[in-house]
Amino acid sequence: MAQAVKSFFAKLVTEQQPDDTIIVRLQEDTEINEVLQHLNRAAIPSDYVLISQDSYAGEGHLYYQNPQGEELIIGVYTADITVLLDHEKVSTSMEIEINGKQGILTQKNGVTTVLWHKGQQYMLKLTTVLPVEQAINVAQNLTAVN
Repeated sequence: MAQAVKSFFAKLVTEQQPDDTIIVRLQEDTEINEVLQHLNRAAIPSDYVLISQDSYAGEGHLYYQNPQGEELIIGVYTADITVLLDHEKVSTSMEIEINGKQGILTQKNGVTTVLWHKGQQYMLKLTTVLPVEQAINVAQNLTAVN
């Protein structure tokens, strides 16, 4: 237990602000950053622009937005992270295959979510308002590039 606590606090970064407020956040996850940076994002529609990204403690996200304010979010998670998938009152829920890997697709209130694993190390999650076929195409093209 003591080692787990030490490990948790080792991942924290603190910043003291000029007004003496202390901000505590997790360190960036360099491994996840590497994965995010090497994803082929060519299938993301050209009107979507990367507006921010984050990574911490085994997960990372790329946030895109189009001129209409619609978001497309790509999440990458290590195997030891629990990924939440809303499955209540979905209009569509089906198993799919992304590049030979088992996944699931759900739709709720016009939002499509695709969740699949990428080998034994990572899971990926795509959340978007794109049509189902286009969302699957983006997911299938999120492959590693060197």
